[in-house]
Order: sequence, then C-alpha cells, then structure tokens
Amino acid sequence: MLRTVEEGKSLLRSGGKSLAKDCDDALLWTCDVLRGGDPTRSYEALVPWDVLISLVVIGFFGAFGMLIPFLLLRIFYGSWTPIPAPLLEVLPEVYFVGVPCMLVFFALVVGQIPTRIIREPDSLTVELLTSRHVIPIEEVLELVVLNRSRGARFTDLLERWSIFPYGWNFHLFRGVPSSNGVVCVLLTRQERWSFVFCLKEPVPFLLDNQKSLEIGARYRTAHLVMLREGVDLTSPKAAIVPRGHYLRIEKQQGRRAYVKFEGSHVEGWMSYISVQGHFLLAKDREQGAQNIVGASEFKRTYGGNGIELKELVVPQGECPE
Repeated sequence: MLRTVEEGKSLLRSGGKSLAKDCDDALLWTCDVLRGGDPTRSYEALVPWDVLISLVVIGFFGAFGMLIPFLLLRIFYGSWTPIPAPLLEVLPEVYFVGVPCMLVFFALVVGQIPTRIIREPDSLTVELLTSRHVIPIEEVLELVVLNRSRGARFTDLLERWSIFPYGWNFHLFRGVPSSNGVVCVLLTRQERWSFVFCLKEPVPFLLDNQKSLEIGARYRTAHLVMLREGVDLTSPKAAIVPRGHYLRIEKQQGRRAYVKFEGSHVEGWMSYISVQGHFLLAKDREQGAQNIVGASEFKRTYGGNGIELKELVVPQGECPE
C-alpha cells in the first residue's frame, strides 16, 4: 500500500539505517548542466585493486602452500622430517613450472581489465590494458548495473539470457567485479566480448547512453523511492513508495521524472537513477528484448544536433538531502 508523508516519516523512524539509506539513494539530486556537442564521450573505469590484491595473496599462498605440511610435521615431531626422495626430485619442477604459470595467469587477468569506455555515434569502444575492442550498438544485448542487496544479480542476467550454466549459450566476460564501485555488465552478441567494469562516474554514462523514458508508458518501482512535490529536493515530500508498484511517466527532466501511480492519487517527482548509478525503475519487457539499459534502451545515435548531453554536478561541501 502507498504511504503518505506522515506514514513515511514513521516508517523511516522505525526502519533504521538501512531504510534511510534506501531513501537517500533514491533522493539524491543534482543540477543538469549542458555538456557540449562533442559526439564522443570517454568514461574512466576504476582499477579493481581489491580483486588484484586478493589474486596476489592467493598466488603467494598457492606458491608456498607446499611448505605448510612440512611446517606442521616440524611442529608435531619437534624436528625436521626427511623429505622423501621422489618428492625431492619433483619439487623443483613443481616450482619451476607452477610459479611461472601463476604469473602468466595473473598477467592474463590484469590484461583483460577495462580501463576506459568510449561512446561514439554508433559504437562503444572498451579499452583494456592490453587491447581495445569496438562494439556496434546494435550488437549490445543488455547493460546491467549489479546491486545484490536490491535484487540485481549477475546470475539473474545469466538466467535471463540462458547463458551457461543456466542454458547452452556461452559468453566470455572480460574484467572482474569490484566492491569499490558500481559494477556494470555489458552483454553483447559476440560470445567472446562481453565486459564487466566499474566506472568512476556511472551516472553520466547511464544518462548519456540511455534513451529518455517513454512518456505515458507503464513502469514499476525497483526499489523504495521517495516522491516530492517539486523537481528538486527543496520541495515538500509527497510520499514514500515501496518496490513493486506500477506507475505512468508524465514528464521527465534529467534523471528526475514526474510520475502517477496506478490505483491511487499518489503522484510526484522521483529520480529513476540514483546518484550511485542504480536503476530505481523497471519495465516489463517481452521475452528476448535487446538493447536494454535498465528501464529503457541504448541510444542508437549519439551526439550531433537535437541530442542534449548533460552532466550531473554536486556543489562542493553541500549535501543534497
């Protein structure tokens, strides 16, 4: 059931920090500033240091893990137990072959990490540390922003497109997910060229590449959202709406949309993309629909006349809510 402002305040007081954080994600709002007419945009990706450090640690313990049994024997017997002769003959070969293989594996993983995403009028270029790959927009199947706490999981993408182990389609994903940023997954028709990356500024990337919401179309809330009477956060609150409720888009301004909910008199302004880059609205779609970005689609043209490119700016030292 939809909640009024007073009920929403009570809900926030009783819901604790997690509920307040959900509302903050949905409420954060910035000003739109005209960005210019250059049809090419470049977006820097975050280096997943947490994953790389984990690989180094795992490799270190893997390389020297064979010494652990001998250390345990030393502690148990109080003296060094002689190493069997057959093992002495094989041990140097294990290190001479195993350690270089682990280094090659680490280099291959690092070399497949996206460092920059470039959008041109009819394509996306993904720059890796060791190469770059151009993907025509018509080759894009779906762009997903992962958010496990809110139901957007990598396994859901695999299941939706019947990708192994949920089907017999095989796709190789280049890149690694990181806990240091918003994880985006770009799924393409090319089985060897799909990508996982974290962008430093995911919101401009999503707004620049996503079509505007369809006026009058039916959407549903993907998360808990806050409605306001005006377009910005200085206006009074209108309602708090849980996930799963259907609405119609009346108008859109930047990443803010004026919506009316079905079966009620609740209406107001909300953000359909949070400041972290998570999608707050979803849309029921036909089986096998392609070129999807959240609740909308990829722009098939980019830049040039008639397309307004916008950038989100937050004043220094000022908290939007």
